[in-house]
Amino acid sequence: MPAAPAKNSHQRFVPAPPSGLTLLSVLLYVAAFPRWDISGLAWFALAPFFAGIHGRDIKHAIHQSFWLGMGITLLGFPWVAYSLSQFGGLPLWLGVAGLVLFGFICQPQFWIAGPLYAWATGERRLKTPPLLLIVGGALFYAGLDWMLPKLFVDTLGHAFYRNDWIRQSADIGGPALLTFAAMVWNLLLADTLRLLRSNPGRTLATSLAPILRSLAAPLALATLLLFAVLGYGWHRQNQWSTLIDDCRNQKCHSIRAGVIQANIGDFEKVAAETGSYSAAERIVESYINLSRLSLADASGRPDFLIWPETAYPTLFGTPRTSKERRREEGIRDFVRSSEVPLVFGGYDRLQTKDFNSLWVLDEGDLSLLNPGREESARLGPGHLVYHKNQLLMFGETMPGSEYFPILDEWFPQVGNFGRGPGPEVLRLPRSGRDTGGPEGRSFAFAPIICYEALFTRYTRGGALQGADFFVNVTNDSWFGNLGEPELHLALTTFRSIETRLPQLRATNTGISALVLQDGSLARTGPSNEALHLNWDIPLISPPPTLVLRWGDWFGPLALLAGLIGIAYLALRPERRTHPRTSRN
Repeated sequence: MPAAPAKNSHQRFVPAPPSGLTLLSVLLYVAAFPRWDISGLAWFALAPFFAGIHGRDIKHAIHQSFWLGMGITLLGFPWVAYSLSQFGGLPLWLGVAGLVLFGFICQPQFWIAGPLYAWATGERRLKTPPLLLIVGGALFYAGLDWMLPKLFVDTLGHAFYRNDWIRQSADIGGPALLTFAAMVWNLLLADTLRLLRSNPGRTLATSLAPILRSLAAPLALATLLLFAVLGYGWHRQNQWSTLIDDCRNQKCHSIRAGVIQANIGDFEKVAAETGSYSAAERIVESYINLSRLSLADASGRPDFLIWPETAYPTLFGTPRTSKERRREEGIRDFVRSSEVPLVFGGYDRLQTKDFNSLWVLDEGDLSLLNPGREESARLGPGHLVYHKNQLLMFGETMPGSEYFPILDEWFPQVGNFGRGPGPEVLRLPRSGRDTGGPEGRSFAFAPIICYEALFTRYTRGGALQGADFFVNVTNDSWFGNLGEPELHLALTTFRSIETRLPQLRATNTGISALVLQDGSLARTGPSNEALHLNWDIPLISPPPTLVLRWGDWFGPLALLAGLIGIAYLALRPERRTHPRTSRN
């Protein structure tokens, strides 16, 4: 017989194709999130994937982890390609290529969790106790997902944003706690599925009983955890529903906001059609006209008006031409005549640096309620400005450009904005226009600009400074109608649960919303429509939540516990296998 050809040690590496179980997990995982919102799938979406790599070699686990992350990226984040194409100036095919490249880093937790799971269940290790594998694995996954840098900081627990009872536990440990609870069931079901597949000749009834006995301890713990989450959620939901209903019956203070959604997204497109100056005039005129409708609304005048992120399309406060000066005076004249404070997104410049900013204009002296503000001295007592601190990488800042300035020259399409000092609270007068009155005659809000609403530590900072609610201005028009606005809203609702503060969200093209203290969406505005939305924000003084007291504590604690479990497995002796003589 001819000798078999020798294997070429330099043979090109070809990744294994995705397994059917991996593809199933991709579909289940994506369907658990917006736009589909089948949140119940989060309890078992990853079970097929982990069952498929249980006990397999690490190389196989790496391949399947790659396909899992890539599949979730392609199906769940297609708007990345749209954004790169529309606003990065790239051809569509390059936008799709960018989406594929993004797939390598979009879900980095799978690159680590998958191979580690295969290692922990491999044949060379002593059999890992099911309780350690499931609970330790769930803790490690939740902590890992919390720790790894992710552009949109999404995690499995976010899928429960519409589930009244389950989402309430986020005030204890944030979305990471919900991820842990879901992963316990995912890993339990993965082990069950793996055991069922290992006995193909037996019926389900005869296979299930011994499996349940072998998994009795983790099953009991998973069931206890589920009932604890549901029980706590039922209690907190009823508690907050009662408080909010009482507030609707005028048993608490409220603030009426007029949210203006002008359905104007990309300034550059408008500018290309009509010229830069006339485009800016058209945008400002649209917002003022809708604001007048809000002031004349039959439901009553708002206590303040809010325009979304970058509603004012150029620098404010530092006009460069007489036309820009007249445009700014037109807004100030509107504020004076309406006698209502105006909060709007725009830009500011300090020295040579531009900032993505939130402006406040009022006819009165805001410095009495906000002493020591630099912009009141710089621009006048009726001005406040907040500068965005958490910048979107590759959109508002180029990572590393502070150390290598040439990166800004190589990538001119990426913004180079300055960073603000961090969480702040701005105080405005209540109706009655008495800015010099006691604190009871004013209200305080913590401003959030778009991306900042994704970070627990950031909104916590505003809450601890005494905010009554959050004002979140956002521009999601960058990403089209491919699911990003729904996902962005889902992620931000958890900030209200963690702090038990309502959140007013104003967007350029949608989805504008009022998020209540229990995470429910009291009001949402339709997308891609120009309209005004007058909403009453209930002001309820809640006791501090555990997240407010301890911060984002569950993620690092889960990671530490998971690492201890991995160290325990690593220090255990390997199983020494010996060939057995067949007795057949």
